[in-house]
Amino acid sequence: MADRKENELTKANNFEYVRALDSNGNSIQISKSDLVSVLEGLLPEASKDKKGLMPTSYISYYPLSHWGTAGTPALVKIAKMEKQSGAVFPLGMLLWQKNVGSATTFVIASVVNRTEGIIAANKNLGLSNQKFKLYYKEEGDYLSVYILLESFVSAYVCFANTEGLENNEFIAERQSSTDTSGLTLFPNV
Repeated sequence: MADRKENELTKANNFEYVRALDSNGNSIQISKSDLVSVLEGLLPEASKDKKGLMPTSYISYYPLSHWGTAGTPALVKIAKMEKQSGAVFPLGMLLWQKNVGSATTFVIASVVNRTEGIIAANKNLGLSNQKFKLYYKEEGDYLSVYILLESFVSAYVCFANTEGLENNEFIAERQSSTDTSGLTLFPNV
């Protein structure tokens, strides 16, 4: 194996351990999770001034697409949050859309599900019309958040905080109906 050139080695992406050399040139075995920790320590965190890893406080973005028939929207449940009375965990979202024939649009939105009431807001920061609408619906002690996508739209959702979400996670649950009559539209600000 030592005689083989690096480009002749077997490539693998499903492994538990890797072999490496320590600072003295001794062969060592490192688990995949330990290797990730080492690499994270070596790479900088991304900021507005430099490239790097995304900060761990941000959750990955979640892509949603609807390429159905023109004029036929899709309704998708994206989050479910419990009513809060003490500490407040607002659901902050950055959404951006890419759609055929117009510029990318950025939208910020937030919702708080308090026992005293619901506070929601939506702000389009982009150069084109928003091709999706955000809705919410009270369901007992929970509040569900929905997105209504027009045809030929890709929307990406990034949650700034998932602490208030059920199971701390994103939901991508397409609804069988696009009827929004029982839902409340996020107001534009």
